[in-house]
Amino acid sequence: MNRDVDRSAFGELCESIISSLSVGVISFDGNLKVIEANAQACDLIDVSGDIGESLRAGTDKNIWSDWDGQVRGVLTSGKKAEFEGVKYVRNGHSRLLNLMCAPLASNDPAKTIGGALVIEDVTEKIAVANQLAQAERFAAVGKIAGKVAHELNNPLTGIIGFCVLYAVAESVF
Repeated sequence: MNRDVDRSAFGELCESIISSLSVGVISFDGNLKVIEANAQACDLIDVSGDIGESLRAGTDKNIWSDWDGQVRGVLTSGKKAEFEGVKYVRNGHSRLLNLMCAPLASNDPAKTIGGALVIEDVTEKIAVANQLAQAERFAAVGKIAGKVAHELNNPLTGIIGFCVLYAVAESVF
């Protein structure tokens, strides 16, 4: 990276890039306080002052009661965490979200200054995948039904043929 780049211009460029993404992005500090959230993040979840509170607002508390612990674990371990297919309810509408939480390091890689949460709405992708799986199941059932019909049709054809011959023979003799 060119260290001579004007920091304010670089900051504006970063904000422009983040706001143009199709996924939600939220940055937060080491105390889990939200610093910035792009419009897509605000459309997907209820963004409040605290990242854990923002995630708890729409998720099932029986499953996701410890968002603070999950996020703090990312910050202390220095390793990202991914949560796939998280059901989030907002304004009465349920969505399935993939969440990726990553630590943000300062100039000293050993020191974490906060984190970033990337939110992707996968509701439609999962619905299409479910429809495809249903179609594949129907196709498999159709193939089996065709095979069963073929296996039943062969002996029935012989039986019907014999019955016809027998009826013709009885009427002739």
